[in-house]
Amino acid sequence: MFSSPSAASNTIFALARAQADALPVIDQLEAGRVQIMEHLVQRLGDADALAAGLSRRDAADLLVAATCFAGWDQIVTARRRSPETATKLIIRMTLRAVT
Repeated sequence: MFSSPSAASNTIFALARAQADALPVIDQLEAGRVQIMEHLVQRLGDADALAAGLSRRDAADLLVAATCFAGWDQIVTARRRSPETATKLIIRMTLRAVT
């Protein structure tokens, strides 16, 4: 149905802007992403693997910002990088930011 994850996600987000019924789906997806980032930070903190001086709250906020769809999509569509390259760049950035 969609040629790439970007096309699928763009469609979902466009639908959310046009159809109020789609908003709960987007909210649920985002809430799940935030919970995953918080859990990851908890595990990094428990392993004493967070960057020196970085609070768990700040680390979670950095991960939430870095993993939002809009940033990835901007790299893929506006910057014309492959989805694989965009993903690798975001992973590299987040690892440097929080560990």
